[in-house]
Amino acid sequence: MIKKFFSIKIKRYLSIFFLWLRKTLISVDSISINPIKKPVRKAIKITDYFLTKLFGSNFIEFEVSSACNARCIFCLYPEIVKSGKRLKNMDTETFEKALENIKQTHYSLLSFTPTTGDIFMNKDWFIYVDKIRALKNIKQIFFYSNAILLNEENQDKLIEILKKDKTHKIFALLFSVGGTDRETYNTMFGVDKYDVVKENINNFLKKLQAEDIIVKVGLEFRLPKDTKLDFNKAKLLFNQTDYEFCSIDVLYKYMYNNHIAKLNNLDYMVEVKNPKRACSYLHKTRYAADGGVWADGCMISEMPNDYSLKLGEVSDSIELIEKNRKKIITDWEQENKIPKPCQGCSFYR
Repeated sequence: MIKKFFSIKIKRYLSIFFLWLRKTLISVDSISINPIKKPVRKAIKITDYFLTKLFGSNFIEFEVSSACNARCIFCLYPEIVKSGKRLKNMDTETFEKALENIKQTHYSLLSFTPTTGDIFMNKDWFIYVDKIRALKNIKQIFFYSNAILLNEENQDKLIEILKKDKTHKIFALLFSVGGTDRETYNTMFGVDKYDVVKENINNFLKKLQAEDIIVKVGLEFRLPKDTKLDFNKAKLLFNQTDYEFCSIDVLYKYMYNNHIAKLNNLDYMVEVKNPKRACSYLHKTRYAADGGVWADGCMISEMPNDYSLKLGEVSDSIELIEKNRKKIITDWEQENKIPKPCQGCSFYR
C-alpha cells in the first residue's frame, strides 16, 4: 500500500514537471527562428511521450455521450444496445452537477473518452470541453474518438478551442482507426466509414499544420489477428500533410473478462489469475452521460445490466462516492468479492 502511494505521488510530480516543461518549450517555439524550432519541437514530442506514459490509473473519464456511430467488434457496445440501455447525450443539468462534483476532487487529468460512445455524438461537446478546460484543478485533457464525426464543422470548433487554449491543457487527441483498407476497417468497426475517417483526419491535420498548432495527435490502429500494420502506408494514407506531432500506434491484443465471448479473428491479452489486490483502475472515476458515477472507465467496466462498479450519481456527495469506492476495494481485497467486469479481466493493473 505504501509502495503504491509513493508510485502515485512520483507519477504526479513527474507529470507536473513535464507539463511545465512542455508549456515552456511551446512558448520558446512561438518566438524561435527556424533553426531552433527543430530541436525544440523534437523536445516537445519527447515530453508528450512521457506525459502519455504517466497517465497511470488516477484520472477522470468524462462521457458526454453513451451513443456511438460504430459497432466495433472489440467493444461491448453492440451488447449494451441489445440490453435495452437508454443511450443518450449528457444534458446541461447533468453536466453542471458533474462539474461541481469534479471541482471537489483531487484529479488533475481528465479524458473525454466514453466507455461506449463518441464525444462528437453530442452537439454541445465543444461547450463541455471549454468549461472543463476552465477548471483550475484540471491540468491535462485528452480524448479518444473514432473520427467518423470529425467533419468540417467539428474540426473548426476543435481548432478554435485549441487556439484559445493558451495554457495548453489539451495535449492529446487520439483517434482509433480500423486499418489501412476498407475491408479491414469494416470488419473491425462494423460500419462503412473508412473513406470518411481518412478524409476527416487528413483535413484536420492539414488545418493544424496551417494554423501552426502544437498538439499531440495519436492515430491508434485496431487490427485483427494475423494482420500487421505497414506504418509507412498508414502515414501516407492518414497523414498526407506530414503533421509532425502526429504519431501512429497499433493495438493487436484486446481486453476481455470471464463474461465476454472471444472472437476467433481477434488476439487477446493474457488474463491475470486470481489477483488479491484490487485493480488500480478502480481509482479512476467515470462520469456517465446519464448522470451515473462509476469506478474505472475501461471498455468493459460497465456490462449489460450490471452495476457492481457504480459509485452513485452526480448529485451524490464526494464523501458518499468515495465511501462506495472504498467498499468495492475492501470487498475485493478482504472477502475476495471481485466485481463482475473485473472477473478474469485481462487488463488488470
